[in-house]
Amino acid sequence: MRPKLIHPVPCTIANVDTDAAHYNPVFKEPTKTGGVTQYGTAFEIKAQVHYNTGKLVNPMITGFQERGDGYLFAKEDDAALVNQRAKISKIGSRDVEYYVTEKRPKVHYTDANMVMLIFASKDKGE
Repeated sequence: MRPKLIHPVPCTIANVDTDAAHYNPVFKEPTKTGGVTQYGTAFEIKAQVHYNTGKLVNPMITGFQERGDGYLFAKEDDAALVNQRAKISKIGSRDVEYYVTEKRPKVHYTDANMVMLIFASKDKGE
C-alpha cells in the first residue's frame, strides 16, 4: 500500500548551492562571512501544505516584515530531493519566502514513507 496526498499542491523549491555559496563543510551550513547564500536550480514537488501562521506581519525597526511557518507533507521520493535550509519560493500559485528548517519522517508503510518538511520564514537581518 502506498500513501497518498489528499490535496497535493505544486511547491517550487531550490536547495543551497554548496559549490557556489560559501558553505562550511564541518557544520553543513552557509557562512555569513562569505556573502549572500546562493541557491541552485529550482525544482517542483507535490506536497500537502499546512500553515501554522501565514502572512503574519511584524513591525520591525527596519519596516514591516512578513512572517510565517508551517509544514509540507511530501512523499519520501520527493522529500529526498529537498535539503535542510532549502528555499521554498512558491506554494501553489502563491509566491512565498520560506526555508526548510527540519525534515521529519511521519508515516511508515512497508514499501513507502511520508516526510514532513517543516518550514519557517527568516528574519531579514540574518
